[in-house]
Parts: sequence; C-alpha cells; structure tokens
Amino acid sequence: MKNNKGFSLIELMVVVAIIGILSAVAIPQYQRFQRKARQSEAKANLGGLYTTMEAFSAEWDTYTSDMGIQGYSPAGTLIYNVGFTADHLPPAIPPVTGTATGLFDSLGLCADATYGTKCTGGGAAIGTVVTATAANSFLAGAEGSIGGAVTDVWSINDQKVIANPQDGIPD
Repeated sequence: MKNNKGFSLIELMVVVAIIGILSAVAIPQYQRFQRKARQSEAKANLGGLYTTMEAFSAEWDTYTSDMGIQGYSPAGTLIYNVGFTADHLPPAIPPVTGTATGLFDSLGLCADATYGTKCTGGGAAIGTVVTATAANSFLAGAEGSIGGAVTDVWSINDQKVIANPQDGIPD
C-alpha cells in the first residue's frame, strides 16, 4: 500500500493561483494607499506656508513671496516643491538641485530642502496651479511626483482653500 504524504502538484498549483489572484488585487490598492499618504505632505506643507504667510501679514500688513524671510522651513526629505511660481506655472517636479530654470519668480523651497529662486526638476512643469492674484492676497502651489503617470499638483490661497487641480493618483 502506498503512503500518500504531502501535497500533490495540482494542490500546490491551486495555492499558487490563489496567491496570484490576491496579489493582483492587493498590490494596486497598496500603491494607491502609498500615493494618498504622500499627498498629506503637500497639504501639510501648504498649511504651514499659509500659517507663516498670515503671521507675516499680521506683522507687516502685506504678504511676501520670500519664504526665507517668512521662516517657512519644513524638515525631512520632501517629495513636493512648494512655492509661488512665475507665469502661474507649478514648481518643477522633484528631485531638484536648486539650480536655475526659470520656474520660481521668488525665493521658494525646493524639494531638496534648499532655498532658491529657481528649482529644476525631472520633467517639464505641466498644468496650471494658480491664476493672477490681487496685491493683498496670495496663491501658492506644490507639485510632486508620487508614482503616477502625471504629477500631483496642489494649491492654497489666502482664504486657506486647498485645491488639487491635478490629481497624481490614477483612477
């Protein structure tokens, strides 16, 4: 009489197929979750920028686009460039070196945590973050590559309205 211990090849293949199906569902959801978590950096940094803008405005009765004199300086490794942009274009896509390309018209914060009047990125700036603003208001933008096919773009204004005109998370 034969002793049948262990698994047959068919049983093993069924288990492998089940694991493959579960992976096909779980991996895209995990990637989407990671991208949503990365978006919190843009919201937090723009919220911090809003706070420094309002503090500066309370003391000087005007806004400034110079983040250095505002004291805006987030810590850590950044995914997003944050700033006020020339011709209403979003900041360059990280990673950046802080060298000139003509995107920032003011002292901004590049994703490599350096202050510079210009930030370079891994691609061309795309989309429109801001429209023209009055002298007693501001509109700032943040753009980063969070792993999708397009960059993720956020903006905040002097009314603390945060918008996501270009979502970097694919549907």
